[in-house]
Amino acid sequence: MRRAKALGYTVHAVFVGTESHDINISRVQRRVGEGGHNVPPDEIIRRWQATQTNLIRTWPCFETVSILDNSGNEPVAVAWQQGDSRETVVNAPPRWVRRLLLRRTGKGTS
Repeated sequence: MRRAKALGYTVHAVFVGTESHDINISRVQRRVGEGGHNVPPDEIIRRWQATQTNLIRTWPCFETVSILDNSGNEPVAVAWQQGDSRETVVNAPPRWVRRLLLRRTGKGTS
């Protein structure tokens, strides 16, 4: 991403997350019950935490960042940022998005 940006490419991020790793664990268990592959719960928890940390770490590489909440049955666009501005798509972003933005900026959502 950094190399692409340095070469003049415009880099965008679409981050899809959930309120809790428990949602992801439940979905994997359902998938396994339907014949799909398993992922151990401790690996799901590690990945859930790591993806948010990685987004914060790499955020400066992106021209735009779109955040979707996939905690329910359908993904919902909840926040979008271009450059240094932030536009919240819903009036009350989910708690996990507010925490993520607070970790990134040290400020709450607008």
